[in-house]
Amino acid sequence: METFLSLAGLGKLKDQQQIALKLHRAFPDETVYLNWALLSMILQEPGRSNSHTGERCPMSISIAYRCLQTLLNQCVKLKTQSPDPSTPTELEDPNNFWMVLQVLEMVGQFYPGDDGSKVVGISKLKYPESLFEPSSTSGRFRSTPASTAPEEASALSQLASLSIESPPVPNRDIDCGRPELPQYIARAREDYFKIFDSSLGQMMRLKYLNLELMWRQRAVEWANSAGLKELIDRMKKRLESDDHNWSTMITLNQGASNLLRIDESSGSNEYDLVDHLYLELNAKQNAQNCIERGYALARVDLRCRVRDPSLTELKDSFHPLAENLDQLVLSYFEQFGEKTCCFDDLAPYLKLLSTDELEKLRVALAQHRKTEIEQDPSSSESFLRKQISLEKILRSIALPLGDKHVAESTRLLRSYFKYLPLGKDLPTTTLQPADGMALLAAQALIEDWEGPNGSVANLYAACYVLEGCLARSAQQYQARSLLIRLYRLLGQKAIVLVSQEASLPSLNLYTSGALPPSFNHFVEFGIKHIQHDTLSHLGLDRCSIFFGHTYPPAYENGEKIQHLQAFDLIEYPATFYEHIEADTSTWISKCYMSGNYIKVEDLSFFKRQINCSLQKRVLRMERVRLLLFEKTRWSLMNTSRTKGTPRVKSDPDDECPFWDPSEVEMNLSEIFSACRPTIDNRDFTVIPDCRSWSTSGTCHQTNLGPPLGNLWLYTMSLTYTWMFKPQRTYGDHLRLRQPDKFPECTSFEVDLFHYSKAFITLICCEEPRLLGSYSQSLVGFFQRRNDELEAFTNTSADASGSRRPVPPSQLLAIIHCAYEGLCFLEVAHERYSDPSWNLFSKGKMIAQTIKTTRTKILAKVQTMDLLIQKVLDGINHDLLLEDDSSPRVIPKCLFASLQMPPPWAGEPIEGFGTLGDWNQSLSKLFLDQRDTLIGWHSLIKLYISSTS
Repeated sequence: METFLSLAGLGKLKDQQQIALKLHRAFPDETVYLNWALLSMILQEPGRSNSHTGERCPMSISIAYRCLQTLLNQCVKLKTQSPDPSTPTELEDPNNFWMVLQVLEMVGQFYPGDDGSKVVGISKLKYPESLFEPSSTSGRFRSTPASTAPEEASALSQLASLSIESPPVPNRDIDCGRPELPQYIARAREDYFKIFDSSLGQMMRLKYLNLELMWRQRAVEWANSAGLKELIDRMKKRLESDDHNWSTMITLNQGASNLLRIDESSGSNEYDLVDHLYLELNAKQNAQNCIERGYALARVDLRCRVRDPSLTELKDSFHPLAENLDQLVLSYFEQFGEKTCCFDDLAPYLKLLSTDELEKLRVALAQHRKTEIEQDPSSSESFLRKQISLEKILRSIALPLGDKHVAESTRLLRSYFKYLPLGKDLPTTTLQPADGMALLAAQALIEDWEGPNGSVANLYAACYVLEGCLARSAQQYQARSLLIRLYRLLGQKAIVLVSQEASLPSLNLYTSGALPPSFNHFVEFGIKHIQHDTLSHLGLDRCSIFFGHTYPPAYENGEKIQHLQAFDLIEYPATFYEHIEADTSTWISKCYMSGNYIKVEDLSFFKRQINCSLQKRVLRMERVRLLLFEKTRWSLMNTSRTKGTPRVKSDPDDECPFWDPSEVEMNLSEIFSACRPTIDNRDFTVIPDCRSWSTSGTCHQTNLGPPLGNLWLYTMSLTYTWMFKPQRTYGDHLRLRQPDKFPECTSFEVDLFHYSKAFITLICCEEPRLLGSYSQSLVGFFQRRNDELEAFTNTSADASGSRRPVPPSQLLAIIHCAYEGLCFLEVAHERYSDPSWNLFSKGKMIAQTIKTTRTKILAKVQTMDLLIQKVLDGINHDLLLEDDSSPRVIPKCLFASLQMPPPWAGEPIEGFGTLGDWNQSLSKLFLDQRDTLIGWHSLIKLYISSTS
């Protein structure tokens, strides 16, 4: 048993299965071991558990089915031997009942592969019908509402019971027979629905929400035309019995849309009946002054599911019954626009509107806005909520044309200040009712900043708007999340201050109570626990670009303050996965012992989500990059400090305390080998974005580069693997798949990939005559960075100093890329300057080539130093002339001029601060941007001084 539990914690499912079957053979009268074996088989379904990713074999299906028959035989035996007929049977435990259905579900979904293998030994299950009759004790709950029996019902069913009354006894079975199905699948599905429709099955579905949802899902997927009609009939009866549950409406809509695809004649009739039912129920609740959104929204959902069952995209053509979607959306807005959730309700469906419907809806909403503004009941908070819903829908379906974005933002800002008095008496912890207008104004500024009529000035203005919103609504998390993205795009890293006496490992970096008030928006966002996986992307994706940020000395209450660097922020999020996986393994073992098999599946699924997390690998890759940067900085500092002093290679002062070569190689191996499809758990809904599916949306417009995914992971891990594992043979390196395209990488990351490839090609080169060309390729990498920097310094600025084709963070990205290339160079130089390498003639040639290349690269880095200084001089010039009111030509400056007017300068907005406030805001941004640039500049200077 201990062996089984240990294997359960490790997720070794096949070994678990074998141990459990051995225990069952040793103790045949104990059903627990048979349950353990069955659960191990169930969890081996690809994509369901932590460790199993292969395909099932027919033999495993046959074994599971035979074990299920054995389990039912044991349950029959135990029931007949029980002296008290009122004693609950084994199957009245929801975990055991769930197990039976899961095995049947597994068989009912298994199709043999193309290898000609077959599933054998599966016949119809044999059991007496009395087996699925509840005992007299539990039978009384058949006529008792779930809400009146909390001691019997699960916590989940208490919170979300699907019905107030017991469901009616079905008149017909859910028919799932189809001529194309193999016989064993048809039998398993028939038994599945027969057991669910038994007296015990109905009782269990009534008491336990997860079982009811499980039945509904398979009924929608497996039922044929007759079965779908029965399902639709049952769901309609539930709604007529005052069932307001959204799941019931979704099941009804899925059944109706599936029936329409299978049998158009019957489906059209049922579709009309369902749509009419929603109309009647909605009219009935309106007459009773009941505010229930479900029926009206279900009509929208029904039409959209006919257009596309997955609700992902609009097809080229759709059934005529699904027309006039714009009218339903407009009707829903008119009825429920005053609710804060109105736009969120409609958002999944708006992308399924046709072009004509979009235009009709836009015109109708614009007219609606004009009419209501003329009425101007600005003292009403409900009117404000409806206006915000209207603006969100309009922004979602149609963006302003041409240069209208700034004008749109100005209009929304005026509305924001107009409605601010509605929240003047609210507590400081409460969100302002008008926040939505400020968020929309910021989105209007952001969504076209890269366009022909856009400007980097829009990004600064959006920051100004959002900071003003946060000053009045400190808990406005959407404003904070968008600010994090904007500050990164502007090349700014806000500072985190921590008492020097604080111990970082024991400090909760993401709990405001543990820190002084001066910390950046990312820390103030309050990320905890599993949110590191879902929300850390806000501040930590590509965070190595801010490695060079320098901090001036700071004091608080006379005490010196220690600054948190990018590495400190990523350290815990990158390593917390091991802790949570260990805890989950412990919980799984405990659930096995307590017989809570449903929870075992939930925890196994959760463990897989964590183990295969995309963000987990992204954070580890960024951590490896930061470790390399710190290791190189440490090495350069020691070299510069001890120049001229003889030192031995093993001197402990040269060792970087953060750098562990074995750990780095292990992380790279894990990332590289795990670049198979990962699971994206990231949550982007915290970023206010009315067009999340579009490239013009806020999420897309505020990225530091293309969104990160599997291709980015593969490219970066391969780039680093080439440098840190050169011991692979050249043939091994050639066999590593090289990406043909780099859709998830920036141009700098692509260039770094080719730089690393050139390095490994040079190291493995067998022909001395080619070494020179490979060396020149490495030097060319740094020449391109200098060309990019020179383009920045030579680009003329317009009168506002702000019109740029790229964001300010682009300059940091150039220097960041160059420094990463220098880190690779130092790794190679350190490895191949070792005397043992020079024992071979080939080693001498390669070592000499690297040494010569390093000298050439140093000259390029010295040029880079001058170019960065030129940019800094321009910034410092602007800062020195901040108070100079004399007429002058605005100097060139990468981050725009201090005298840049706000985009709405031509239309001043009352209450939004003065031009001095705007300039002060810009000054703070410029100073922080300059500090980040100075930090990278100091690293470049450090490299020059230590290698010259």
